Amino acid sequence: MGDSPVSTLAPLMVYFPVIVTFAHCYQKNSGVGSRVTLMLPVAAAVLVSWLIILIRWFMVGIPLGPGYPVRFYRSEVVQG
Repeated sequence: MGDSPVSTLAPLMVYFPVIVTFAHCYQKNSGVGSRVTLMLPVAAAVLVSWLIILIRWFMVGIPLGPGYPVRFYRSEVVQG
C-alpha cells in the first residue's frame, strides 16, 4: 500500500522507457512530463481505493496475520 499509488509515476519503473516510447510513436510531442501528468489521476484513484480497503479492513476486524488480531488501544489515566 505504501508505494503502489506512486510506482506508476516513478522514472525508475521497469516499463517506464517502454511506455514513453510507445506514447512517442502515437504522439510525437509526448515525453516524460506528459506521461506523469496522465498518470496522476490514476495514482490518486489507487491511493483512495487502498485507503478505503484499509479502513474497511479495520472496521470488520480481520486479523492482520496469524496471531495478530486488530486491537485498538486506549490510554487510561491511572488515578492514585
